[in-house]
Amino acid sequence: MGGFPKETILVDAETPSGAIENMVIRAEKHDRFVRFTASAIADEFAIVSLMHARRFPVAEPLWLEADQGRLARRFMVSRRVDGINTTDWLGNSMRFSPALLRSFMETLARLHNTCIDDAMRPTRLSDW
Repeated sequence: MGGFPKETILVDAETPSGAIENMVIRAEKHDRFVRFTASAIADEFAIVSLMHARRFPVAEPLWLEADQGRLARRFMVSRRVDGINTTDWLGNSMRFSPALLRSFMETLARLHNTCIDDAMRPTRLSDW
């Protein structure tokens, strides 16, 4: 709810060795009314990959499927991290602890202090 330009699917996949991999599929929606700059999954994958490489607290991106033939839409897959969702389309549903709020603010400040460099130029970050 609230992730208007993408569909999010949680997956528990069993590997050939029997291990369970917790993953997230983020797929583009076929919605003619929602056309945001960040709605292209290839842009999202590039940005998440870059942020992960720079050790921001984002899930590890695994792969991008740019061919719509697989799931009738383009999608990306990332690892799923432990945690809870504290918000929905109506807003925040619980109080942030002081530690969580501090972590959020420090991460946001670090993100906004990140300089646009050559690694970012292929992403939409330089446009924004």
